[in-house]
Amino acid sequence: MTRMVCPACGHESMRPAPPDRILEMKERYSSLTLNEAILVAALQDAPHSLRRDWIYDRIWGDDPNGGPDDPRKHLDVLISKLRRKGFDIQTLWGFGYRLISMAPEDRA
Repeated sequence: MTRMVCPACGHESMRPAPPDRILEMKERYSSLTLNEAILVAALQDAPHSLRRDWIYDRIWGDDPNGGPDDPRKHLDVLISKLRRKGFDIQTLWGFGYRLISMAPEDRA
């Protein structure tokens, strides 16, 4: 996990989860989509909560099409799907999200 300081707000942040962490999430939780695995890896690696805009950038920042028209709605759907899969994710209104507990593994 690599720490960095956000140039806009000065808060300590982290770089995106490396590909091996995302693959590990996909192995442990075979039902996760790629974006869900990216989000779970980022939330699990975070020593604190993650801001919504930080999450948008990590999931859709490299999208050549610029990502979805409404990333807020897409993120809400991802969080909802992860909760249905057993991940306990706390919403921090006006800020972002924090992972409280992982779902039971569903290795294939």
